[in-house]
Amino acid sequence: HPDIRILSARQVGTSGRPQKSFDGFPTPWAAIPGVRALQRLFAPDRYPHPRREHDRLIEPDWVAGSLMLMSAADLRELDGWCEDFWMYSEDVDLCMRARKRGWRVALTPRATFVHRHGGTTRADPATESITRFESLVSRHVFISRHYRGRGAFVFHGVIAANKIVLQGVAGLVNLITFGTLRPLRVRGRVWLSLVGYYARRLGGGDWRSPRVMRRETTPSLSSHPGSSEV
Repeated sequence: HPDIRILSARQVGTSGRPQKSFDGFPTPWAAIPGVRALQRLFAPDRYPHPRREHDRLIEPDWVAGSLMLMSAADLRELDGWCEDFWMYSEDVDLCMRARKRGWRVALTPRATFVHRHGGTTRADPATESITRFESLVSRHVFISRHYRGRGAFVFHGVIAANKIVLQGVAGLVNLITFGTLRPLRVRGRVWLSLVGYYARRLGGGDWRSPRVMRRETTPSLSSHPGSSEV
């Protein structure tokens, strides 16, 4: 298949079970709980299930950045990775830009690689709460890059309402249980971070992560006297 521009392979965890390494592009409808499951049920060819075994080459909307095969020339033509993402969704964004150019994105089951999902991001509650929060922020960054007008407004609203309610319920239960359960403790922290994030956006702030904003204003190592580039 010489015309495939981005290719990934079958991704499994350390137990050998398939992991989610592809899916359909985010849409306002798919953000509603249960809609994506219905799409996979009634249109499996268009929306292949990301956690099932596949015995043939499939062409989902996007493949995960845990393994992407593409030429350096094609990556340069796409202007590389978008630095607006602090963590997560940058692979979805890259595939979206490729798809808009009419490029083929595919995944082959003929090769398998092991991905230790969460090996770093779930090291402790503080780290997990940061990465879960950033994964939600990245969804809003993706929307702001690829949606406009009423569609973007609805999409942002669906994501915000869904997460504020779900994370808020978890945060309330966390208070009742005095923070004894790690999953609830993590979600409570995520909820507090989201409240601050959305409040800043309502005040005219950027959809990007505060960490991205700080990175842009932090002088690089090479800018300090006496430093040297390697």
